[in-house]
Amino acid sequence: MSAALVLSITAAMAITRSSASMVVTATNVPYLRSTVAGDHAQVLVTEDDIRAGYVDVAGPEVGIRTNDPRGYVVVFRLAAGPFDAVTVSGLSREVEAGPGGAFVSEPRTSIQTTLHLRYRLRIAQAATPGGYAMPVAVSICRPNAIK
Repeated sequence: MSAALVLSITAAMAITRSSASMVVTATNVPYLRSTVAGDHAQVLVTEDDIRAGYVDVAGPEVGIRTNDPRGYVVVFRLAAGPFDAVTVSGLSREVEAGPGGAFVSEPRTSIQTTLHLRYRLRIAQAATPGGYAMPVAVSICRPNAIK
């Protein structure tokens, strides 16, 4: 008799079970990580460069990892010295930065991107041949970080 009682209680429990629904939400927290490698410490300016008015140099390799659908911003600063401006290539479009610097918004094309930058430094008229510290600084930030 006790086996029949256990069987009927188990059957009753199975009949009274009900289903419930649950709502799950997830938030994608944007992140940005960047590395700058291979930036030259010096720029060598020759007499030929001065006559041409510019010198072309390889810029750094910039590694970017982001999940932000808005992409990222690349910021350039040009230090005072024998260069008036820099034209940067290796982005979605060329960017020119003067003494006040410049920034460009880049779209996110994948989670991980590597930029291979090149600089064309416009030489000031008073410049003389020699070695100069790299005048261009590059940094990467999230779109809402630019004010």
